[in-house]
Amino acid sequence: MKKLYPVLIMLLLVAVNVTPANAANKTTLLTKAFQKYLSDGDINYTKSLSDSKALYEPQISSAKNKLLAAQSQFAKSNQVTILKSTKYSAISSESIGIDAVNCPSTNPDCKGVLKANEFKAGEIATVYSLIGGDEAFLTNFNAQLNLGILQTVDSEIKNGLISLNNPTAYNNSVSEMRNQYQNILTLTRQYGFAKTDAETELQDVQSMESAISSAILSSKRAALNSSTFEKAFVTSFKFEYNAKRLDELARSPWTYISSLKALRDAVSVTKQSELADSISSRYSFKAASNLNATYANLFLSEQNFKSSFQLVASIYKNATGATITSK
Repeated sequence: MKKLYPVLIMLLLVAVNVTPANAANKTTLLTKAFQKYLSDGDINYTKSLSDSKALYEPQISSAKNKLLAAQSQFAKSNQVTILKSTKYSAISSESIGIDAVNCPSTNPDCKGVLKANEFKAGEIATVYSLIGGDEAFLTNFNAQLNLGILQTVDSEIKNGLISLNNPTAYNNSVSEMRNQYQNILTLTRQYGFAKTDAETELQDVQSMESAISSAILSSKRAALNSSTFEKAFVTSFKFEYNAKRLDELARSPWTYISSLKALRDAVSVTKQSELADSISSRYSFKAASNLNATYANLFLSEQNFKSSFQLVASIYKNATGATITSK
């Protein structure tokens, strides 16, 4: 039997040393996993913005170049022939007016205060130049004005007031301008959505910073209760949330206190918050468990806690393979 003592002592020492070491390793593993969640949020955000920029900016730039080329072609093919003579009268319901067309060089005064839209059949004129030059379709204000001009010309052609002198080139340029304008709108909108999605994902990660900090702290505290690491971790995480909510209530403005009873309740909450602060500064598993038991699910039934714990439990399982529950 005496020969077994050294062996038993050795086994006891090994057992004593292994558990804390494993707990410390688990704490290190969890700390890295929780910190990685936050750093991955920043990395993914930067990558999402970079990917979106690489995807959309070249397409938007290409569409703008095509739009400018179409505008140039439009300026070379916007000549029209007047098909009907017009004499506008403000008091005649039957008067015909031609709009969106410049006065012919042979009749420069076809428009004026006393006489307007006095075109003669057979005259050669041009469609209005696009408003805004290179920015004709790059601001919403200019774009709407220019689309209005093109729509007016379409209507006057359909009504037999004017005809295009180079219909193929004109129609191709107008079609391209309209298509590329819509293309730019679509791409710009998609680019904006992509950036918004990236920002939302980052905000979601950042909104969990408090929970992640509590999880890291809880993993360190759990190492002190290595035999019940998971339970100790969950207890600490619950305690941190309870303490946070008590602190928030204790710091609420006094505007809601309208009676002595409300004042008594406020004082009670303040004392409980101070107790939580005291426990936190000299943390012990037992004291934290007692405070958690006092409030049961009062705070832990909140959606904020549930979503936080769900995230933390997922990271915990991925890092250790162990499943934790808030029950």
